[in-house]
Amino acid sequence: MAALVDRYPIANRAVRDVLVHYLVERSAVLDYGSLVNQVQVLADLFWCDLERHHPGIDSLHLPDPVVQAWKQRIRTLPDGRPRRTAHTVLFAVRSLYLDLQQWALEDPARWAEWAAPCPIREADIRGYMKETRRRRARMQERTRTLIPVLPKLVTAAEDHLAWSTQLLHTVRDVRPGQDSPSTASVIGAPAAKPATGGRRPCSSPRSTDLDHGSTPSAWKTTPSGASPPSKSYEGRAHASRSCSSSPT
Repeated sequence: MAALVDRYPIANRAVRDVLVHYLVERSAVLDYGSLVNQVQVLADLFWCDLERHHPGIDSLHLPDPVVQAWKQRIRTLPDGRPRRTAHTVLFAVRSLYLDLQQWALEDPARWAEWAAPCPIREADIRGYMKETRRRRARMQERTRTLIPVLPKLVTAAEDHLAWSTQLLHTVRDVRPGQDSPSTASVIGAPAAKPATGGRRPCSSPRSTDLDHGSTPSAWKTTPSGASPPSKSYEGRAHASRSCSSSPT
C-alpha cells in the first residue's frame, strides 16, 4: 500500500502515513482497480493538490476558503475541460472524513487526532444522480452507434483468423532449406493495404531462416574469406535499404 501512495509526492509524512493506514483498512473491501483509483483520488487529486496550492499544510482540518478553492479546481481537468468524475472525487474525500470520524470513536488512540469536520457537504454531491444519468445516456448512445458495425467487425475478425491459421499451417509444412510460400499464395489472403507514398511493402526474411536457425547461403563464408553476396541477398539488401529510407 505504501508503494501505491508513494507514487505521489506527498510532502507531509504524517498525512502520508495516515493515508497509507486508512487505505490498508479500506483495501479489505475493494478490488485492486478500485483501490488504485482510491489512492489516486486521495493522494494526488486531494492532498497533493492542496500541498501545491498551500505549501506547509499539515492538517485535515481545512479552512473554508481552502476547501472552496479545491472544489473549484477539482471540477476542471488540467487541459480546461470539465471533469466528468468530479462527484467520484468528492465522494472519496467525504468517505475519508466520515470513516476517520467513526474510527476515532472506536479506536481514539489511533485515529482521534485525524478526526476533522467533513469539508464535503450534501449540497456538493446533490447532482450526483443527474450526472450518473447523463453518463449512462452517453454510454447507451455510443452503444447504439456501434451496434450496426458489429457484425462487420465479427466477420472481418473471423476471416482474418481463418486466413492466419491457414498461413501458419502452410509455413509449418515447409522443410528446412525450402523456400516458404508468400502470403499472397495462401487462398483467401486479405487484401494488402497500399504502402505509403506508392512504395511496395517491404518483404521480411524467409521464415525458414528464422524458425530453424539456419544461415542463408548468402551469409556463409569460405575458408579463404567472405564470399560475395548472392543476387537474392543483394535483392533483399536493396529492399532493406529502400525500407529504411522510406518516410515514416
